[in-house]
Amino acid sequence: MGNDIYSGHIPSFKEYMMQYSSILFSKFNFISNYTDSILLNEIVKDREFYTCLYGFPNSVSKKIFSKFSYQKEFLKKKYNTNDDYFTIRAKIRGGLIDYEKFMSKLESFAFSNNSNVIFPFANSNVGNYVFNTSQKVLYSKIFLKNKIYLRKIIEKSLNINIDQIGKKSFRFNYWENISSYEKYVFNEILTCKLFEKNNIEELLKKLKQASNSKSLDRNRCRNLLNYLFQISLWYNHSNFIERDI
Repeated sequence: MGNDIYSGHIPSFKEYMMQYSSILFSKFNFISNYTDSILLNEIVKDREFYTCLYGFPNSVSKKIFSKFSYQKEFLKKKYNTNDDYFTIRAKIRGGLIDYEKFMSKLESFAFSNNSNVIFPFANSNVGNYVFNTSQKVLYSKIFLKNKIYLRKIIEKSLNINIDQIGKKSFRFNYWENISSYEKYVFNEILTCKLFEKNNIEELLKKLKQASNSKSLDRNRCRNLLNYLFQISLWYNHSNFIERDI
């Protein structure tokens, strides 16, 4: 982890095609202030939010978070208006999400367990080498493929075709855990002082209903419920934050 930012922040085909919809529909994102539809919020969101940033409609966030701040203007300052989507993705996904959401948290978790995390591809020597390498060796915008030099090294040295194996990621069935320990999950969220109690209760009922249905936003609702749970665990139990009394 840590090499995507200079090996090409290439989106999946689905993500790349979906971000084009923002050109047509993001002008209507003000609707998010007046509707609680998670599906509609996905359709009208701005281009930068397709880089793996998503959440509740603004109307919902304002109800459940006592100190809600919309991050649109903050994100707009992270890239230039003439940047293509690959550059936007590198600046936001690489500079913010990967570092703040993944790498920093993993390092903190390891530190709290007296361990150390090593990111070999984030090594400065590797970075300097890659920065002086031709783009066509690093990634292809046409075929939506990155780490081309690594793919070729592995194929030549180990006779393994990464393209045939496909992309692998660290996944687990989080929904099975949430479903199995629903009472504990809901209790953590409901006792979290970050949320407005009455409004969070109503939201949890809606998320639970949608998560157990066959609606188009089922998976998104499951993810959002998991996000609320993770935020609650952090705020309720972390030893490294100051809480409001």
